[in-house]
Amino acid sequence: MEIGVSEEDYRPANGRRLTRPIEVDDREKAYILGLVHDLYPTRDSPNVIRFSLSTTHTAMMILVLHTTRFKRVYTYIDPPREDQLCKSFGYKVNLTLDRGYDFALKNDDNWKRYIEGVKWALKNYPYEFLAGIIDADGYIGIQCSRRRKRETVEYRYFIEIGLEKEGWKVINLIYKTLRDLGYDVKKYKSIDNGKVIWKVRLTKKSDIIKFLKLLPVRHGEKVAVKTVILRSKISIEEQYKWYKKFREIVKKKVKRDLEKLEKMYRNGKRRIKHPA
Repeated sequence: MEIGVSEEDYRPANGRRLTRPIEVDDREKAYILGLVHDLYPTRDSPNVIRFSLSTTHTAMMILVLHTTRFKRVYTYIDPPREDQLCKSFGYKVNLTLDRGYDFALKNDDNWKRYIEGVKWALKNYPYEFLAGIIDADGYIGIQCSRRRKRETVEYRYFIEIGLEKEGWKVINLIYKTLRDLGYDVKKYKSIDNGKVIWKVRLTKKSDIIKFLKLLPVRHGEKVAVKTVILRSKISIEEQYKWYKKFREIVKKKVKRDLEKLEKMYRNGKRRIKHPA
């Protein structure tokens, strides 16, 4: 996915000279195209791209900061809004990036430019793109289902990606790609907190093992679950017990972090130092 820049591009524009964009490796572009589904990129000037991230998870903020070669970053405390169903404090991160990241822009009508990038990524580097979007909007987990009639307990792995609004276009492309790659994938929609969420899901154990071996996720929590599924020698029942405790630890940490943010906000602090 080349970013071509002619000598004409380096002539002054509106009194400002364009700088040569940085080069981003194609595999990295595919991963970032998945990751930015959770971000809001815009172009503020010919030379820079701005990304905005709102999250309640420190791990997600650190991942974005480590993935991008940002020029500047400002991190703010994001107070709850009136239109939020689950009102919570969070982080608001504003990044300034080199224009070499303009392949990730998606603020045109119907995401046309971004969707073309997604098609390119899924065709050439499907696992890198899927890793990015799972890090941003996906789940790797272990479930426990109890069957009352048979009085049995069934444990299973699952991988799920859920997107809203224009995300249905991306979900359709992911579904087709996974089917073409030979996976038994399910596609459906659900209503979560009044929002329509479009989802794809893998539940077949052999598919998930194969998929995870090829999936270069970077989000710390997802890397941990992937490692336990692939490398742990304990039974899936014991893995489920570990997963349940792990999720509780993550939730407690997020709760502590957000309580700290709220306290800082009440004391008049608005901007904070980024953790990366």
